[in-house]
Amino acid sequence: NLKAGKYKLVAIKDENNNYTFEQKSDKIGFHEGFITVPTDSFYPITIFKEELDPKVLAPRQAAGQKISFGFEGGYEDIDIELSTDLPQGFEHRITKERLKDTLFYWYKPEFEIDTTMFYVRNKTFRDTLKHRFQKLEKDSLILSPSTTGAIEFGKDFSISANVPLQESLQQPIKIIRKDSTEVQFTTEYDSILNNLSLKFEKEESEIYNIKILPGTFTDFFGNQNNDTLNYTLRTRAYSDYSNIRAIITNASYPIIVQLTDGKDEVKYEKTSDKFEPIDFRYLNTGTYNMRVILDRNGNGQWDSGNYLKRIKPEPIIYYPRTIEARANFDNIEEFNLQQSGPDLPEN
Repeated sequence: NLKAGKYKLVAIKDENNNYTFEQKSDKIGFHEGFITVPTDSFYPITIFKEELDPKVLAPRQAAGQKISFGFEGGYEDIDIELSTDLPQGFEHRITKERLKDTLFYWYKPEFEIDTTMFYVRNKTFRDTLKHRFQKLEKDSLILSPSTTGAIEFGKDFSISANVPLQESLQQPIKIIRKDSTEVQFTTEYDSILNNLSLKFEKEESEIYNIKILPGTFTDFFGNQNNDTLNYTLRTRAYSDYSNIRAIITNASYPIIVQLTDGKDEVKYEKTSDKFEPIDFRYLNTGTYNMRVILDRNGNGQWDSGNYLKRIKPEPIIYYPRTIEARANFDNIEEFNLQQSGPDLPEN
């Protein structure tokens, strides 16, 4: 019983049954252009969860000279600024909690003030948030290794801290092979995740001892690690691993090729901007699923869509078979994207 004419066609998965699109809970999809009524055509629509619009939540005192801000959406461009008069020599740092959508605002020196306002903003929003200070104990410096025992060839060893670190090391870190020779390495510090990576070439069936002397690390408040830290890493033989070569045809580049486990968790990932064999080397044995993301904006990650900007999510194309990765075995998988089915229904 529709009146003849042209219409926009939009679909919403209304989780709250309130006939209103809510970005945080609902999925949305749309047909490009207009449809003409009457029609006997079918219109498949892919619904998707939009990335949340950037938003910073009310601050709270997490510890001494440490304030936490929950956030929604992206965090990379968020700037946080105190609105009060600041003491001489005032400094601050912003870090992110690794597994949660929380930013920490660290500051020094401590100063006497009861209440203040924070200005928070990025490229698309700005807000003013009130904060009441509390007297709490400061966090003590704790260092945590990314792994102990076995380490994979394609992964770096890293040290993370619960308090922001100074980038410069006060003492040299040493990496020693089992034959007592020293290993050359470079470091890379991520100031937001507060993580120092040690990058070095790894050999098969080798043992690496990492020694960190007292006073090597200095945190934001001037505290240092008091103990010598020793970590032992071992690599396995190349024959313990599997290799997979993916030959992707009829793709529009750039692409992202991912290997996932049975829980759809990404275990290995490669990017490419041209036709070439995609080699995954030294994989842990097991069963993998493969998928290809058409990275239309070339930013190296999958992006969802946006209804108001008329952007659809980047397509994900699934390899129709599971891949059995066996020790000391090379798989060659040919993946013709034009002969593959659409995205899995749950995606």
